[in-house]
Parts: sequence; C-alpha cells; structure tokens
Amino acid sequence: MDQLARTLESPSTDGSGRSSPSGISRRVGSPFLSGSRKGKRGWSKLKLAVSTTSVLNDVQAQRQDALAKWDDMKTAAEKRKHLLQAAKQLQTYQRETKEAANWIADKLDTLKQSDNNVTDVKVRLQQHQATVAETEAFRKQVSNLVDQADKAVSEQHPAAHKFQQAAEDVDSAMLELEAAVDERGKLLNINSQQFIDLNKFLDMTSGTLAWCEETTKLIDTLEVADELAAAGALVEQHQETVAEVKARELNVTLAEDFGGNLLSQHHYASEDIAERLATLVAAYRTTHELALTKMAVFRQSLELQQFLKLTAQMDDWLEGKREILEAAELGSSRQEVASLIKKHDIFEKDIAAQGERMRELDAHVKQAKENEHYELHTFTEQQTELQQRREELVGLAHERRAALQDSNAYQKLSRDHDEAMQFVRDRWDVAQDEAFRDPSNLRGKLKQHQAFSVELQGYTAQVEDVQARIAAMLERNHFAKETLRTMATELQGQWEALNTATATKGKRLKEAEVLALFNKGADDLNAWLEDMEQYVAQAELGHD
Repeated sequence: MDQLARTLESPSTDGSGRSSPSGISRRVGSPFLSGSRKGKRGWSKLKLAVSTTSVLNDVQAQRQDALAKWDDMKTAAEKRKHLLQAAKQLQTYQRETKEAANWIADKLDTLKQSDNNVTDVKVRLQQHQATVAETEAFRKQVSNLVDQADKAVSEQHPAAHKFQQAAEDVDSAMLELEAAVDERGKLLNINSQQFIDLNKFLDMTSGTLAWCEETTKLIDTLEVADELAAAGALVEQHQETVAEVKARELNVTLAEDFGGNLLSQHHYASEDIAERLATLVAAYRTTHELALTKMAVFRQSLELQQFLKLTAQMDDWLEGKREILEAAELGSSRQEVASLIKKHDIFEKDIAAQGERMRELDAHVKQAKENEHYELHTFTEQQTELQQRREELVGLAHERRAALQDSNAYQKLSRDHDEAMQFVRDRWDVAQDEAFRDPSNLRGKLKQHQAFSVELQGYTAQVEDVQARIAAMLERNHFAKETLRTMATELQGQWEALNTATATKGKRLKEAEVLALFNKGADDLNAWLEDMEQYVAQAELGHD
C-alpha cells in the first residue's frame, strides 16, 4: 500500500520527458477525450479507472491518519518518560532531605542531653570542636540541597513546589542546629576560659622551652672545620639554626604578651605563669647568645680556610711562574722574539691580575685584624711571605722584559745591518767597473755615476743610524756585544770602501771626459789642417 501511495505521489513522464498527473490519468484520458473509442467496453474501463482512483485516495488518507497517530503516541511516550524522570528525581531529593533532617535531629538531641559525666573542660571543648567541624561540613550538604531546589524551580520542574518546601524545611532545621551549636560554645567558653588560657600558655611555652634545650645542646657539640668545603657547609647549616632562633623570638614575645595579660587579669595560676615566663626568657637568651657566638667563630673559620686556599693557589702560581722567568731563551729570529714578547705580555697581564688577588689577600688580613681573628698571626705571616715572593717575581719579569727588548732590538739591528751590507754588495760591482775606459757616451755614464753617488749619499743616514744603534748597545753592555763590534767594523769598512771606489770611479770618468774632449778637439784641428794643406797645394791659381 505504501508503494501504491508513493506511485500516486510521484509524477509520471511520457516518452518525450514531459510529466503527466499520473499513469492512470494518462491511460483514462487518452481513449475517451480523443473520441476515437466508443461503446460499452470503453465505458467500463472509464468506471474502472474512476473506482481505482477513489480507492487510492482512501488509502492515502488512511496512511496520513496512521502517521499522525504514531507521532501523537511518540509525544505521549516522551512526556511520560519526562514525568517518570522528574518523579524519580523528586523521590531521590526527598530521600536526601529526609536523611539530612534526621541527622540534624540526632545532633539536636545530642546537644540537649546533659554531659555532666564529663568533668574535664578540655575534653568538653574537644568534643564541641568536633561537633562544630561536623556542623560546618554538613552545612555544605544542606547548601547543595538548597541549590538543587533552586535549580528545579528555575527549570520549572513539575514538582518544583515540593522541592522548594523540602529545601526550606531542611534549611530551617539546619539553622536551628547551628544556633544550638553556637549557644553551647558560648556557654563552654564562659565557664572554661581561664582553664583554656592556662593550657594555651603552657602549650606556647612548653614547645619553646624544649626547643631551646635541644638547640643549645646541639650548638655545644659543633666544632670548627679544618677544610674549606666543610667550613662552608657548617656556616650554611648554622645560618639556618640562627634564622630559626630569630624566628623563635616571635614565639617568646607572644608567650610573654599572653602571660602578662593573664597576670594582669589576676589568673588563679599567676605564680606558676610568672615563674615559667622567667624560665622561658632565660632559656631563649642563652640559646640566642650561644648561636651568635658560634656563628662568629664559624665565620672566622670559613675566612681562615678561604684565606689558606687563596695563599696555596698564589704559592703554586708563583712557583710555576718563577721557572718560566728563569728560562734563558731569548729567540734567534725576529719571529721567535716577537712570539716570546707576546707571551711575556700575557705573563705580565697575569701578574697584574694576580695583583688583584694580592689585594684580596690584604682585604682578608684587614678584616681579620678588625675582627680580632683567633688565627691572626697566620694571616699576617702568609701575607708577608707571599708579598715578598711576588715582588721578587715582578723584578724578574722586568729583567726578562728588558732582555727580550734587547733581543728584539738586536734582531731589528741585525736585519738593518744585513740590509745595509746587501746594499753595499749590490752596488760594489757598479762602483768597481771600468766604464771610463770606453770613450763612448761618457757624458751619459757620468750622469749615471752622479745619480749613483746621490743614492749613496741618501743611504748614508741609514748606515749612520745602524752604526749609532750598535754604539748605543755596546754602551749598554749588550749581551751580544762581541757580535755587535764585528758588525760595526764590517759595515764601516765595506761602506768606506764603497764610497772610496765610487769617488775613484767618478774621478776617472771626469778625466776620461776631459781626455775625450781633448781628443775630439785634436781630431778637429787635424782635419782642418789637412783641409788647409790640400787647399794650399792646389796648382791652379785662376785665369781671370
């Protein structure tokens, strides 16, 4: 039937793709509207089609009615489910509120009962404190129940008024219980305040007295350390003890204030309170003074160990650096000397940095004097010894610096001397050649020689500088004085020989030029004489 209904609801299409109202309409309308078929057979088919259409319409109406009833049934089921859940929620809430009301009623009955069998006020207060704690904890549950009722009202629960009524009942009962608990607490406090105050005072002083006794014994057992790490650890540990002692001062002050207040109120145990206060103050003062005294000793022990470690480091450093300074190596080349000087620069910077360490040592000694250190003589003796050794090291460093500077000056001088000697050797052949024997281009050769002489004159300053530096080193008693004398003699001799040869060559070139000019004049005169002789020897004397 559903398939039939879907067939009626869906459009039909003909072969051309155009839709028609339904397959039945197409089949019914085609033969009768065209007028092509007539007779009883055609009329029967028409009635059958009309009847079929009516049946299908009825089926469709029944289907729609069934679907509507199904939706109504589902709505009713959902509504019933909601009502059942609401009923369950209400039942659960009512059970919880009833349990809460029963608990409150039990507590009220307990508070109303007489506890004369408990004579100890402290026990009564402890019981009451437990009751207060239970009441405060249960108040949270009651507040939660009230919140649930408010939520049911806000969500329009079908039984919201029942939620609200139950919440009001249990909250009212809770307020009654809280009022009863407060009233009982006031009664207990009024009857037992002095007893409570006395116990409080005893509690305040007992712990502090026990702590003072224990801490004093502990501090007495501590001894100074003979090693840096142990001394530092001991200071840190005792710092914590001192901090704890200072923190305990507040407890003593509070106990003094509280005890004084009790005395001013003429407490029934005033004599015991006054005696206990005096004992507490004396015990704390003893512990405090002992802690501070030990702290000063431990700090001095730590300062001593730090000073000894610093002096040991300085001693090792001085010993190692002295071996370096006593080395005889001064370098055999400019590169080696430069490297040694650079190393010595670093070494001197290291010495300067160690000066800061010496000042640190001096500060330790100064502080030891100010604090009247129990090992003051150790500080002063170590300081004096290290100061003397450092001054000796500084003196050795200055001596080595001077030696390296002399070595560097010697290497530079040796280089300049070698350059000067090379200059002389390079020009020796030029000064020794006999170009004057060739009469060709004597003027050009003379000009070249004049330029050569100017070059020598320009280099004279350098040679004199080398000789002056050698003389200065010899005057300072340089460690290479023998080599310097040889260098000075060699350079002086070669330079003088070069200048002598140059002067000789210049003289000969000038003589050769004069000779060349003379020879040219003689040749010119001979040529003229020959021309004159030829002219005079001619036989023809002329015809006119």
